[in-house]
Amino acid sequence: MKSQEKTTAELVEDLSALKQRIHELEQSESEFQKTEQALRSSEARFRELAELLPETVFESDMQGTLIFANKNAFDRFGYTRNDFEGGLSFLDMVVPHDRDRVLENMQSIIKGEKIGSSEYVVKRKDGSIFPTMIHSSVITRDGQPVGFRGFVIDITERKQAEEALRIHNLTFSEVLNSLDALVYVADMKTYEIVFINAYGKKIWGDIKGKICWQVLQKGKNSVCEFCTNSQLIGTDGKPNEGVAWEFQNMITKRWYDCRDKAIYWPDGCIVRMDGDSGPNRPPIPIQIGHSFRFKSATCSDPNRPGIPGQIGHPYDG
Repeated sequence: MKSQEKTTAELVEDLSALKQRIHELEQSESEFQKTEQALRSSEARFRELAELLPETVFESDMQGTLIFANKNAFDRFGYTRNDFEGGLSFLDMVVPHDRDRVLENMQSIIKGEKIGSSEYVVKRKDGSIFPTMIHSSVITRDGQPVGFRGFVIDITERKQAEEALRIHNLTFSEVLNSLDALVYVADMKTYEIVFINAYGKKIWGDIKGKICWQVLQKGKNSVCEFCTNSQLIGTDGKPNEGVAWEFQNMITKRWYDCRDKAIYWPDGCIVRMDGDSGPNRPPIPIQIGHSFRFKSATCSDPNRPGIPGQIGHPYDG
């Protein structure tokens, strides 16, 4: 039986090992407490910062129930703290036709896929709706997803601006298409035609997307030697007043009174240009909105060069 009894030395060794283990556990507990405290401090700083932001910031569990929302969220969506404490799901704040897409994106985010920001239409407590841009990410604990954190940006003003720009562009196209004049717009770097009006299409066909010197000129293997692009940008890198010149096209055999000007296309700033409307009529103001070459031309008889007239109006007499 004596062989089963531990010697004093062995007991001392076991006791020392036990003390070491206790010390390790105490250190581990201390590190855990420090980590937990750091996490709480980090969360507190996050929430303090979230309250300062002018957009909605939220956190939710994996089912979409909100566990945090900043003040802006209550102001923007019209809910109260009592509503929040009673349980709110951000899925209920998304309009029905967008909810399936939200659920699909939540699964993609959990898988670690980068989906960036997504547009959704959301609704307030009173039922009114507005467009948003939402960016969210997964909250993890010990390597496991436990919820979502994100921010919501109200893009109502952007959508209104986009709609105003759409209407503006439509009006711009309608004005240019109503002119008895060749009007086309070409990229100043690639020479690709990005717009040609109805009058131009009658002569040249729908040449949008093609290279101007390949379709508007005859026998050219490179950029036209008379191209005015270099004259359309000022020393400050901005469009200048443009140039006026006369030219006989070798395809139509007609002379043209040309007005060339660099402008900002609709995705940039809007500038103003006055077209040549003829000797007895006031200038036609054309509101236009990436620097492209804007070409308008007045046509005259092939044997009579340079007869000025209304912008783009053909003279056959």
